[in-house]
Amino acid sequence: TAGLPIFDHRCHSAALFFQIIHKGKARTRKLVGQDVLGRTDTANLNPFNRVEAETIAWSAGVKTTTDSLTGIIYVSSIDDGDYIKIRSVDFGKGATQFEATVASLSSKGNIELRTDSLNGKLLGKLEIKSTQNTEDWKAQLCKINRITGVHDLYLVFKGEGNNLFNFDSWRLIR
Repeated sequence: TAGLPIFDHRCHSAALFFQIIHKGKARTRKLVGQDVLGRTDTANLNPFNRVEAETIAWSAGVKTTTDSLTGIIYVSSIDDGDYIKIRSVDFGKGATQFEATVASLSSKGNIELRTDSLNGKLLGKLEIKSTQNTEDWKAQLCKINRITGVHDLYLVFKGEGNNLFNFDSWRLIR
């Protein structure tokens, strides 16, 4: 385990310290301190603004990669059954669509949106279409079932084979 500072670029002095715990392909962060203002937690996530795909509370199987030419950091090594958990997502009064910016050589992968657990309520499923290149980023949309309030969001990756697609960002649309 290692302690790493996590910085929130939206507010001043918001460095929280987490302990990274690895268990096989899964990893989690456990809060082990507080920021300089005495806060021990961050605000709920606003999913109606662009959210970087590497915004992760817990994940299994995925990695992050930096594009050497553009400097873009994105989620890669996405295989069937891998997932990302995003904590405390504020759905507010609800959303109608999920948009993800992805790049893929094939159309063999998808993203299931689930609430509160890995096998939780299915909000929707985005079927990834080929962009013809693993770094040709395209926004892709799917309809989702309405949900309100604050929930943990699980992005569960499904498909045939390994390295299904690369994932840069996402957002919800009202």
